[in-house]
Amino acid sequence: MPNSKLPPEGSKEWEEEVKWYVQATREEVAERATALGYADVSYYDRVFRRRGVKVDTPFADIPKRIEVDVEESSLKREAKYYKKLYQEAVTQIGLQTVVAKAIKDIAVSIPPIRVVTNEPLQVSKGRGSETAVLQLSDLHAGEVVEGEATLGLAQYDFGLMNRRLDLLFRKVLDLVTLRRSALNINSLIIAQQGDMVSGDIHDELVRTNVENMMTLCVRTAYVVSQGIAYLAPHFNKIEVVCVVGNHPRLYSKPYFKEKYVNWDYMMYQWEAVFCRDLKNVKFIIPKSPFYLTNAEKTRLLIMHGDSIKSWMGIPWYGIERTVYRLRDMLQGKGERFDSVLLAHFHNRAELDKVTGPIVINGSVKGGDEFSIGSLQTVNQPSQNLLYYHDKHGYLGGGPIYLKDADHNPKLGFKDFLPDIWSSLRLGERE
Repeated sequence: MPNSKLPPEGSKEWEEEVKWYVQATREEVAERATALGYADVSYYDRVFRRRGVKVDTPFADIPKRIEVDVEESSLKREAKYYKKLYQEAVTQIGLQTVVAKAIKDIAVSIPPIRVVTNEPLQVSKGRGSETAVLQLSDLHAGEVVEGEATLGLAQYDFGLMNRRLDLLFRKVLDLVTLRRSALNINSLIIAQQGDMVSGDIHDELVRTNVENMMTLCVRTAYVVSQGIAYLAPHFNKIEVVCVVGNHPRLYSKPYFKEKYVNWDYMMYQWEAVFCRDLKNVKFIIPKSPFYLTNAEKTRLLIMHGDSIKSWMGIPWYGIERTVYRLRDMLQGKGERFDSVLLAHFHNRAELDKVTGPIVINGSVKGGDEFSIGSLQTVNQPSQNLLYYHDKHGYLGGGPIYLKDADHNPKLGFKDFLPDIWSSLRLGERE
């Protein structure tokens, strides 16, 4: 039996230990490894092979040798995989950092939106107060849907999106003005619920998107900001709540850590830059995937909805289960909500619950090749305008359909992006 301590490398005692190891039984090797403080027969790997000594493994150790080699091979594959993920993360986070810095540097030089209106805020003579809530989601700006590829059932591009948004904001003001004949509606909540830009998580979107995501973020923010500025003179207060969707995420595989690292988040920040001088407009851009706010005395939970598993349509049971779990989770923090606003499913719907309604928004895009080819359905482009009363709570609302904008060339906000973004100028609303 060798000494109780491992002999120095290259010494005579060390050579004798090597010879002893070759001739020893498995039990003797295990006993020696224990005496030296090593685990089982990994004594060979931890000592001799790492010191450059090549020793044939005894026949009795072959099963263990195979087990160790398999584990080592698996670890090498895992290391290679995580190295690839790390490199991708460094690239994407670096890009986000550059763009974020650009926003910070350029924001100072970008002139704020100024909209001149000859129409003063209309004050209602009615009793009671309401807050209007506009659900704005699933623009998928930059995506192109060819009419020829859908037999004319669906068509979409940035120009059509611009026209539809213009019509949407005009109709919001028209409908609120009509309702003001009976009620005071001085506040508006714009719930921007994600998937504002197309994203590039799918190869087919990368091939067909009109341009890169960084540029689309600025263009889309520029267009939406003009809509907000159009409404601003007609309300005492506008609250813009922004949560991210799933399409503009940076990686193809969904993630939950730092979910806000998303092109939607970047677009919302640009909107806040453009609208910074609209004193009655407040932006809320949380890093959380959902947000709680009040519409009069009704507590709203605003989220995108991509965490709800679905297949071939709206997952009613999945929605109920998710809402139940969110309510239970938030109650533990002393929070509550009455009404839930969802997006993501591109299909306007409402689920009446005793605890409060669940309202699902439509989409600005409408149908596309996927909905036609995989789901055999086409939904009309629409967005929801809802009303919450100070005494009676949710009073309903409904979709604003946007298809009529497609053939009206007079509609559309200014869409101009110069080579130097600090040269952006937003003038009066036509």
